[in-house]
Amino acid sequence: MDYLADESRVFDHAFMRSPIGMALLKPGGGWWLKVNTAFCGMLGCSEEELEQYNKGFPSYEKVIAHLPAPDSVYETERLAVCKGGGHIRLSLQYIWAEPGQAASCIILYARVIGGGIIDDPFPPGGDAHLPSQRLGTMQVMTDRAEMERQLRESEQRYNGQAIEINTTNIPIIMDDEVVGVYGISRDITERTRYVEQIEKLGNEYTLILNAVTEGLFGLDRYGKVTFINPAGAYMLDFEYDDILGLSCRELIHQTSLDGIDYLPEEAPLMKAIHSGVSHQGKEAVLWRRDGTSFLASYQVTPLFDKGEYVGALVVFRDITDEREIIRAKESAEKADQAKSEFLAVMSHELRTPMNGIMGMTDLLAQTELNEEQRSYTEIISQSSGALLSILNEILDFSKIEAGKMTLAHDPFALREVLESVTELFSAKAKEKNLGLIWEIGSEVPDIIIGDAARLRQVLVNLVSNAVKFTEGGKVSIEVKAESRPSPGIPALSFRVKDTGIGIPAEKQPLLFQSFSQLHPAINRKYGGTGLGLAICKKLIELMGGAIGVESAPGQGSVFYFTLPEEASNEDGETGETGAEEALPANRDNFGRDEPALLPKYGPMHILIAEDHPVNQKLLRTILRKRGYEADVAENGEEAVKAVINGRYDIVFMDIHMPVMSGLTAAVHIRDLLPEEQLPYIVAVTAYARREDREICLAASIKDFVSKPFLSSEIDRILLTRRDAVSL
Repeated sequence: MDYLADESRVFDHAFMRSPIGMALLKPGGGWWLKVNTAFCGMLGCSEEELEQYNKGFPSYEKVIAHLPAPDSVYETERLAVCKGGGHIRLSLQYIWAEPGQAASCIILYARVIGGGIIDDPFPPGGDAHLPSQRLGTMQVMTDRAEMERQLRESEQRYNGQAIEINTTNIPIIMDDEVVGVYGISRDITERTRYVEQIEKLGNEYTLILNAVTEGLFGLDRYGKVTFINPAGAYMLDFEYDDILGLSCRELIHQTSLDGIDYLPEEAPLMKAIHSGVSHQGKEAVLWRRDGTSFLASYQVTPLFDKGEYVGALVVFRDITDEREIIRAKESAEKADQAKSEFLAVMSHELRTPMNGIMGMTDLLAQTELNEEQRSYTEIISQSSGALLSILNEILDFSKIEAGKMTLAHDPFALREVLESVTELFSAKAKEKNLGLIWEIGSEVPDIIIGDAARLRQVLVNLVSNAVKFTEGGKVSIEVKAESRPSPGIPALSFRVKDTGIGIPAEKQPLLFQSFSQLHPAINRKYGGTGLGLAICKKLIELMGGAIGVESAPGQGSVFYFTLPEEASNEDGETGETGAEEALPANRDNFGRDEPALLPKYGPMHILIAEDHPVNQKLLRTILRKRGYEADVAENGEEAVKAVINGRYDIVFMDIHMPVMSGLTAAVHIRDLLPEEQLPYIVAVTAYARREDREICLAASIKDFVSKPFLSSEIDRILLTRRDAVSL
């Protein structure tokens, strides 16, 4: 054991055999006084070869500037060159060997960090893309105050508290004989706690990343994949273990939306990763490992640590299904537009022959007929009116289903609406010996705000059903003011009551369903499309109300609905002319005028621009009976020529004609003639939508007649023109 007295040999042995890289820095401008085997092993060289690898380490003079006090500790990191090529990142710790003595040696402790040798420490693209990274650059990790704080905490822990240590036992061999053992112990309490916290946080972050449905992957400063979540690996068709360490170029393959391949460095996603700035891509075609592609949106976010670029985070999401939904939505919108256009065309095609039937029937009824002929005429008139009613119901229903129905928001007299409804059915009620009355409570205002035409349509439908299904007794309409239970908004309550056949309770839910009939026998007896009440329900709901029924077999029925006193609907169209408007309750309103020798409304020159022979004859006959012989143009081009070559007071212009449409003709006439010579152009069309009227007004068309029209509409136009001329 005499060997133990030679302390210098023992400590020299401990120094050389220590598993921790150690070196002694000597004063006087040099670097190494002594290095141990572990230190040389980190760099892969011998002690003799170390001199050529020491230039990146700070010299003695530079280190002492960071060790102002005897107990100072200087910690830093460096990127060291290895003998076999490549680089290794080291954590360095410098302390005084003999504190308090001038020109004392400095001890260096070194350990490897970062996982081993790095083949290429500099990322692709050079220094232009990332912060400068040069061999031998040092970074101070802990200042003096921080180190002193840690030492004070260590001293407190040693005062009777349990700590965790790491001990390395090394045999002492002298002259090939083990003469003892020395141990190197380190306090790893803080490191253990730190590692535990990191593991806890890492586990929590892993759970979060695994739960995210978007794909996420991280890249280091060299473009290598450091992590990826399961969603990202699944979308790219990779196994998790196959991705880590891959270059982003191996992971991501992007093409343009039209299928053209990008050069590796020209792909927008790759350019964003290398640029070191945030970038968002809304649509990108990415490819999976199996050769299939998907549409994705992505976000690239650069990562910085204390101002130094350390990598990037890429978040991407498969939007293929969303794009398909958008395309389906666009397709549905196109289909809806096609449906609307089809309905408009059908409206035109159906109303045009209906105009001829109803107009000619009206003219026929104004001639001298015997009793049998008049009976036939009335049957034709009733049948055409019923057909027009069905047409209006189908068009209204389609418009409501497509969300195209808009409501007016105008003041109107409620009493006038009720009077017109009862007057319409008074003849039918009298024929069946039914009482038909209406009653308005004293608290109901005379003028209310809403859509009079749609309210009238609902009441007409309900009263029509009541009269149809009642064989004796009476039908009544009651209107009262009431407040809604919540939130106390003033409302009007409408009740249409009859003493008819009644409705079983189990059948009542079918009443407001589209195309539903209570029983085939009832349908055969009373007719109907099964749309009337469904349309009523939808109209009432559009006006902000609700509708219901109370009924029992043999005890009659009560259909009731409520509406706010002032509906909040935006201004809109008041709808197409219904059958009840096209067919007057009393034909005597039209009179039986014989052809007049003199113009009924004063001298006028009239042009009819119409391609349909029946409508031409109908208009000419109506005008002839009022003392006017009208000229005829069969298309828009002929109409323009006629107006330019002659002075006309009124032009009845069909909107849809061959060669040139009525709208185009009206615009040409407006552009070719001075304002004082422009005729009073009246649009004659089967289209009855509000937008059609607006288009006509924009083309300088002054008035609008919707097919099918009756003599009264022509009288209104002639009277309006006469009054305008007289002014």
